[in-house]
Amino acid sequence: MNLTIQMEDRSLRPYVGIPTTVDLAHFWQANALIPQVYDWLTDHVVEPAGGPMYRYMSIGSRDKTMDMSVNVPVARPVEATQGLVPGSLPAGRYVVGTHQGSPDEIAAVHAALRDWARQEHLALAMHTRAGREFWDARAESYLTDPRTQPDMSKWQNEVVYLIANES
Repeated sequence: MNLTIQMEDRSLRPYVGIPTTVDLAHFWQANALIPQVYDWLTDHVVEPAGGPMYRYMSIGSRDKTMDMSVNVPVARPVEATQGLVPGSLPAGRYVVGTHQGSPDEIAAVHAALRDWARQEHLALAMHTRAGREFWDARAESYLTDPRTQPDMSKWQNEVVYLIANES
């Protein structure tokens, strides 16, 4: 796996997206929402500030659902309509993993970032309730447009985890 991990201080990152609940077996349903977000941006003359981004609020498994949103970053906050919602990744210090390779490797990327954070003694901004993990900011962004780069081994994505306040 081709993965670079570092810590970064980041400013607020606004987005427009669609909240959804899916399990891993039906993740294609989340992917199917991406064109709807881009169509809304086009219809409202709002420039995207990056590729698709998935934000995970709570994590499930193959047979348990996860609460997430399918988003597109924007340069500044906007009012959303038609089932879309505005949101943002909060400003703060993040563990950032930049990965090159197939999206099929993304679960391993998440595991590697969590292991790295544990080795660095970093607490990620999350809590557990009733056996579920709830995240303050856990997201993955897709940096490569598959229409211009069909070779999945060359695709790049970024996975980020907000680090809990250290005070």
